[in-house]
Amino acid sequence: MKRKALIASTVSLVWLLTFVFTYNTNAIAANTTNSGAVDNYPLQLILNDSNYRIKAYADTLYHENDMKDYLNEPNVLMNPAAVDFVENFKNNHSKYYLNIRANKYAHLLTIENILEGYGLPSELKYLAVIESKLNMNAVSKAGAVGPWQFMPTTAKYLGLKIAKNIDERKDIKKSTHAAAKYLRDLYNEYGDWLLVLAAYNGGPGSVNKAIRLSGSKDFWSLQQFLPRETRNHVKKYIATHYIYEDKGSLVTLTREETIEQIGITATYLLNRKLSDEEKLNVEVITVDNSLKSDVIAGLVDMELKDFNRYNPKFDKYLALSEVYDMYLPSEKMHLFVNKKDSIQPSASETAVIEGYATK
Repeated sequence: MKRKALIASTVSLVWLLTFVFTYNTNAIAANTTNSGAVDNYPLQLILNDSNYRIKAYADTLYHENDMKDYLNEPNVLMNPAAVDFVENFKNNHSKYYLNIRANKYAHLLTIENILEGYGLPSELKYLAVIESKLNMNAVSKAGAVGPWQFMPTTAKYLGLKIAKNIDERKDIKKSTHAAAKYLRDLYNEYGDWLLVLAAYNGGPGSVNKAIRLSGSKDFWSLQQFLPRETRNHVKKYIATHYIYEDKGSLVTLTREETIEQIGITATYLLNRKLSDEEKLNVEVITVDNSLKSDVIAGLVDMELKDFNRYNPKFDKYLALSEVYDMYLPSEKMHLFVNKKDSIQPSASETAVIEGYATK
């Protein structure tokens, strides 16, 4: 009987592994067919206690969303300065915050879709949880209103209407579009998500002052120069992220931590500000450091600001590396491929394109 039981168990395990392998292989094929994003998916068998599972991951990724999923796979290390706060917050508030997610799940989905449309990390949706507990009618003592807690001046600057019978700060969609624009602008200013979170709460002025007084742009080094509410606000966000995700991500790290843990290449790639529609019409090619952003933009008849949105820090990164995975809209990529041989670097490092030059 024991032998039969052992054989049956073995057969069941083989069947289960075969099923999971087939399921993942089919899913991979579907992903490859639908997005064209993946070249190879090596399969890794992981033993987790007594449970087997198949984990698929990609060596080569071309779509930003796929890159984001892949890069979030590694265990992101929490800064030691945050550990005690995060653990205490989780112990005291996890049940409450998990109830918010259960009751406000539709709001979180709405926020996530809008954030991703602006090319922002979807995990920033947890900022609205910290700000207002996703209460559309939330009002702070200072007069901030709505899920994203906008003050009147900031709200109007971002295009939200505030009048006697209307306050668009309370509209989940309109206020999230405004928040996405504001977060995007803050990231363009600081290039560091923890500083963005601090600036969102305390204002850019308080962050700039802390940078000046501390002589550092590292949140953990300058936090003591921030108002207590602001530095704790950032830590609450990190704790809430861990409550919901059980791990960290790019938005729980400083810029230097991101480069150290994930890599400088990934950091630049994840800064692409593309909408969902643009991501569907994008192609990638690897270029070397003989090229300059303004030259390529001129070659394909593209505004430099749009080129930089597709290819953040292009010149800066190529000054540090030999190659860059350049993204362009499909029609622009075809122009580049057809015309790239006309680009000739001169002795003065001025790139020349058939008849005109740019420095």
